[in-house]
Amino acid sequence: MRVLRCATRSTIALFGASGVAAAVALLTVLACAGPASATSGSAPGSSAGRVIGRPVAAPIRNSATLRASIALNVTVSGHRGGGQEEPQNSLEAFGNALAEGVGEVEADTWITADGVGIIEHDEQFTAPRCSGPYLDQNVYTLTYAEVQQIQCDGQPIPTEDQLLQLLLDSTNTTTKLRLEAATYSGESPDLVRAWAKQVGDAVVAAHLIGRTIMQDFRWEGIAGFHDASPSLRVSALIVRPTTTAALQAKNLGAYDLSYNADYETPYLNEYLRSIGLVPTVYNVDPLLAEPGALTSAEQKTVIDGVERAVSAGAKVIIVNNPALVVSTRTGSSHCSLGWQNVADHALQPTIRSASAYTYRTAAPLPTYEVARLQVRETLHASEGMQLTPEGLATHAVTLHLLKNRDQIVQVGMAELNGVQIATSYPWAGITVTITGFYARSCS
Repeated sequence: MRVLRCATRSTIALFGASGVAAAVALLTVLACAGPASATSGSAPGSSAGRVIGRPVAAPIRNSATLRASIALNVTVSGHRGGGQEEPQNSLEAFGNALAEGVGEVEADTWITADGVGIIEHDEQFTAPRCSGPYLDQNVYTLTYAEVQQIQCDGQPIPTEDQLLQLLLDSTNTTTKLRLEAATYSGESPDLVRAWAKQVGDAVVAAHLIGRTIMQDFRWEGIAGFHDASPSLRVSALIVRPTTTAALQAKNLGAYDLSYNADYETPYLNEYLRSIGLVPTVYNVDPLLAEPGALTSAEQKTVIDGVERAVSAGAKVIIVNNPALVVSTRTGSSHCSLGWQNVADHALQPTIRSASAYTYRTAAPLPTYEVARLQVRETLHASEGMQLTPEGLATHAVTLHLLKNRDQIVQVGMAELNGVQIATSYPWAGITVTITGFYARSCS
C-alpha cells in the first residue's frame, strides 16, 4: 500500500459545521488519544545480504482490548505480507503470514514495460534496501528480465502469478489477499483502468475471486477491476475520508473504504457500516527500518496502535506486524466488550456542578472502553466549549452546543470520575448525563 503518492489528495475536514457535524468532531477523541504512528508509505532501508527470517520477539500478552477484537470480529491484514517481521513483499513474508493464519495479506502490483505483474511497493528500486542494476528507475519502465536482476532485502522480486500460486498451494485456505494495482503520478485514467483490469484478470484466471480484495488509490481502477469480473470485491483507498468521498466510493461499487488510521473515529466507522462499506484502516503500526524482533517498547507501540483502531470500530486493521498481533490477541485470557446502560448499574446518571468548572459522578464508573455523555445547554448556544475527562487532559474535545439540543460525546479507555468544562460564560444552563458505556469482561 502506498501513502506518499497520494499525500496531496484532499485533506478536507471530515464534516461540516452542522449539528451532526459537531458530534463527529467530538467522537474523534478515541482516534486522537495517542501519538500518530509512522507513515506506512515510508520506504524502509536495510543492508543487502543480511540474515532474514529472524524470530519475532515474545509478544506482550494480556492486552484486553486487543483480545476483545476476537469477539468484535476484527480481521488482521499483513501489510506487504508483514513487512516488519519478514522482508516486505517477498514470498517468504507472504508464506510466513499464511502459516501464522492471519486474516489477510496485503500486497502491491506494478505492471512492467512488457506487461508482467510484479510485487513491489515503491515506484523505484532504491539502495540500500535493493541491489543490482536498474536502481532509481521507474519500475514500469523496466522489463521483467531487467527486474529479475534486482534483489530487495536479499530476496528476488516475486510476480503476481507467483503470489497467487503461493495462496493456491498453501494448506491455509482461508487467508485472503488484499491486492493493490499500483499507479504512478500523472497516469491517465484509461491506463489506470487498464492496469487494474490486468491485475484483476490474473486473480480471475487463478480462480481466487472469493479470496481476493482488490484496491486502488485511483478510483478509476474500481471499474477496471470490475471489467475483469463484476464479482471482485474492491477497496477504495484514501488518506482522509469524507462522507462525500465514502458515498462516491459506494456508488462506484466499492466493497470497503481503506483509510489512514490517524483519521479514524467511531462515528466515521459507524457511518461507513451504515452505507454498506467495511471500515478498514492502514498506518496502524509503524514500519521500522529493518525487519526482525522488536523491543518491548516497540511491541507496546504496535499494540497501542492496534488497540486504538479496534476501540474505534475498525473491521479490518492493516498492520506491519501481523504475527505479533495475532499471537497477542490469542493470549491466555479472553475479554469481550458489551454496551451497558447506566440504569443497569444503579449509577447516579446526572453529573451536577460541584464547582464552577467541574461536574463529577457520585462514584467512579467501572473500567470501560467507551462512555457516552449527553450534554445540554439550556441558556446559550456555545462555540468552542472544551470538555476534558478528569485527569485525561489529552482527551479534551470541543463542544459546539445548540440551545436546548442534546449533544452526545464519547470519551474512552479509562475510569471516569468526572469531567471538566471550560467556558467563558455562566454555567447555570449546562447539564451532563452519563447515558452508558462499553464495559470489559474478561475470563
